Amino acid sequence: MTGNNFALELTVGIDDLFTKEQQRIERGAKSLEKQFERLQKTSGDVTEYRRMKEGLEQIGKEAGTTSREFQEQERQLQKYADSLRRAEVNVSKLTQEQRRLNEQLREAKQAAEGVRSVSSDMANLVGTIAGVAVVSGTVMRGVNGMVAPPQNGI
Repeated sequence: MTGNNFALELTVGIDDLFTKEQQRIERGAKSLEKQFERLQKTSGDVTEYRRMKEGLEQIGKEAGTTSREFQEQERQLQKYADSLRRAEVNVSKLTQEQRRLNEQLREAKQAAEGVRSVSSDMANLVGTIAGVAVVSGTVMRGVNGMVAPPQNGI
C-alpha cells in the first residue's frame, strides 16, 4: 500500500502544484484581461478625443470662415450705409434746390402776371387815348366847320 500512497500523494502533490500554477495563471489572465479592458477604454477615449479634436478643429475652421464672411458682410454693410448717408445729403440738397427753384418760378410767374396786367392796362390806355383822339378830331372838325374862320382885319 505504500506504493499506492506514494502514487496518491504524488498525484495530489502534482495536482496541488498544477492547481496553484493554474490559479496563478488565472489571476494573471484576469489581471491581463482587466488591463486589456482599461487599454481598450483608454484607446476608445483616445479615439474619441481625436474625433472630438478633429470636430473642434473643423468647427474652428468653419467659424473662421464664417467670421471672415461676417466681417466682409459687415464691411459691405458699412459701405452701403456710407453711400446711403451721402445720398441722403444729396437728396437733402436736391430738395433745398427744388424749393429754391420753385420759389423763383413762383416769383417769375408773379412778375409775368404783373407785366401782363401792365400790358393789358397799357393796351386799354392806348385804346382810350385813340378813342379820345378820334372823338377829339371829330369834335374839332365839327367845331371848325361851325365856326367861321377868323378874318384878317378884325
